[in-house]
Amino acid sequence: MKTLKEKFGEFFFELIFSAFDCNVEVELNAEEYEFWWEKVMQVCDRVAEFSGAGWAQKGAQYSEARYGKRDMSYLFPYYEKAADMGWAEAEATVAYWRYMGFYCEQDKEEGERRFAALTSPEAILWGKHYRAFAEEFTGDKAKALQIRNELLAMPVCGLPPISWDITIRRRNGWICLRRLNGWKRACFIVNPTVRMNWH
Repeated sequence: MKTLKEKFGEFFFELIFSAFDCNVEVELNAEEYEFWWEKVMQVCDRVAEFSGAGWAQKGAQYSEARYGKRDMSYLFPYYEKAADMGWAEAEATVAYWRYMGFYCEQDKEEGERRFAALTSPEAILWGKHYRAFAEEFTGDKAKALQIRNELLAMPVCGLPPISWDITIRRRNGWICLRRLNGWKRACFIVNPTVRMNWH
């Protein structure tokens, strides 16, 4: 069970990285970037002691880093560690990546097993979100549309405000996830948003 201090730390950690400021990648000189990188890795490591958010963000940082730091080989294993710690978004993301073979060897059976094992309301919503992408990419556009419409019809799950404020709805024809600090199209890292034709 997480302490109150850990819950607040996780909350602020999510807030800080939810906007993922790409200006760092462009505007810092080499010395400043090195300092920034070291501090971000330290913060991720400290948060990873009690939350999968630390592992997920560390993987994301490596995948989005400048040339010389970027290393995509960390993305899947760090997300897998986050999933093993019960981080809902990572649980669903790893299921999706396994199913599709993104950033890891494709294993549809393992992906299906992971999708079926999702239990928290947040993980289930993420799982449906990723399921729609999987259906879209594997050719069943009607099934993808059905899943997205189910997502839009679902009520907010009463999740605590320290997690995704899982309001998923239509916004200018996009499926959107509402984070604490505003709207973000589709999902965190790498998954393209699928524009939908609403009927």
